[in-house]
Amino acid sequence: MDKKPFEIINDIYDAFIDVEIRALRKISNDCITEYSIEHSYDLFLLSLISYSIAKLLEKPHYWKDKTRATLAGKADKALQRSIIFAKEKNQEGFTNSLNQVIQEMTQADVQDKRFVRDMFEKARVKAAARLYAQGISLGAASELTQIDKRDILEYAGKTMMFDKFGKTKKMKERLRDVRRIFK
Repeated sequence: MDKKPFEIINDIYDAFIDVEIRALRKISNDCITEYSIEHSYDLFLLSLISYSIAKLLEKPHYWKDKTRATLAGKADKALQRSIIFAKEKNQEGFTNSLNQVIQEMTQADVQDKRFVRDMFEKARVKAAARLYAQGISLGAASELTQIDKRDILEYAGKTMMFDKFGKTKKMKERLRDVRRIFK
């Protein structure tokens, strides 16, 4: 992925508006893969946001009542603020606005608030397991995502994530990733 976080937020917003769940999941996966190399906190937040929005959009009960409008409206406004900071190249404002997107979605007036919180927690666990499956050490994946090692192992084992990525990265890939870090 050659896109910067400032560009990715536009892709997330477009996919959100067009209800493109697959695109949101792809963005989330691409961001966490890039995060494993660059350790840019913005990429981690973008991965969580993209995954969480995709999960919300695929839940039919959110589209049956006014909770959808409330949540979608709050997410929409928070994403637009992020885009404004991105256009201004205001890094601090951009990172703060990404955190605000998560807060707005979490605090949205929905019937089951626990679902939103659990959704972000699930996004963090999935991101941690994906990092681990891509060859990042269990300790590093845990530290980068603030997820307990047992939760990472449990999720990775249940989902058979390692079968998707292969057992380990080839040495060439690891060297390429290290070189990208130290450019």
